[in-house]
Amino acid sequence: MINEFGYCSLDYEVAYSRDSGVVTCRATNKFGVDQTSATLIVKDEKGLVEETQLPEGRKGMQRIEEMERMAHEGALAGDTARFRCRVTGYPTPKVNWYLNGQLIRKIYKLVQEKDEFTLIISQVKVEHKGQYSCTATNSYGHSTSSTFLHVHIEERRKILQKPPPRFILPIASLQCIEGGEAQFQYNVTGEPLTEVKWFKGSHQIQPSSHYTIQKNPDGFGYLQLHGLQMEDSGLYTCQASNPFGDASCSAELILQGKHCYFGYL
Repeated sequence: MINEFGYCSLDYEVAYSRDSGVVTCRATNKFGVDQTSATLIVKDEKGLVEETQLPEGRKGMQRIEEMERMAHEGALAGDTARFRCRVTGYPTPKVNWYLNGQLIRKIYKLVQEKDEFTLIISQVKVEHKGQYSCTATNSYGHSTSSTFLHVHIEERRKILQKPPPRFILPIASLQCIEGGEAQFQYNVTGEPLTEVKWFKGSHQIQPSSHYTIQKNPDGFGYLQLHGLQMEDSGLYTCQASNPFGDASCSAELILQGKHCYFGYL
């Protein structure tokens, strides 16, 4: 606002379409009030306001509003961090992002929507820690806004680390007769619930008329063999896994004698 020698003016450094509307100038003293109004119409960035009505020396003014870092004071390793800047100026500034003074290349995701610029880092790692700067440059100068990204690791481990699988009842070796049945039983713990696979030697066992595989939500389960034949003899392995680890236990099936015994040999 300028008021000199009875001449008043309202100066918009940079005008946007949202500034359009009726502008009123009201003068008041002890003898009364008088006012005058005019309508301001702001066109797009190639329009009348910016190109013909900006005073000389003001066309180059550019500004970066304070950088808004969506990751707050830091990011956990593996999370997504976002940095957002709103940039204004005429001529339209060129925007670049820097990490510790080095120009950021295409390995980061850069998004522009009108005058808002966003830098997105997916799967934050320790090497992403540092000072991030947004720089806007045009023929009249440049402006920069910076912030620091801290990457936390221990906190994420405490939050996300859960128990790996553990067999509290491993499968036991069996002696059975040919033509009979055999059942390997187990009880496993782990969070989240584990994936369980069965192997004979190195060959994975799939459910069939010969093999029944049961897995219960409480961690109990079994592999049952029907119509035993001599070739069923061998080493059987139960393997449990979840995102935090894996565990396995093995036992032998021996076909001989007239009875089936459950227990370690």
